[in-house]
Amino acid sequence: MSTPAHRTIALPLSPDDLWALHHVLLERIEAELTATDASTVDPPPLAVYQAFETLEDGETRFTITQLEAIVDTLRHDSDCPPWCFDCARLAEVRHAITRTIEGHSPTLGHAAADD
Repeated sequence: MSTPAHRTIALPLSPDDLWALHHVLLERIEAELTATDASTVDPPPLAVYQAFETLEDGETRFTITQLEAIVDTLRHDSDCPPWCFDCARLAEVRHAITRTIEGHSPTLGHAAADD
């Protein structure tokens, strides 16, 4: 049985929502790399890179830490990014992930392989 910090949770999002999430994470990762002054941009946490790699691999199962990092990134990116044609969708994705985290809180005693 894996520990709550390492168990993975399936994220039930549509392909369009997963694409939007992928794009947000990529934009967050590239923000530091493309900044004219990297000292003005905080580097993303490791969990953002891990979540991005998970999506790149075509997977949709994330750890709680990765899901929390995704929510923080979406919250930080609350201004609608220029590429986004549907900002309400990003807000819905953030809320869906937040509900997923709340529904799988380790303090609620869920099984290690929740879906």
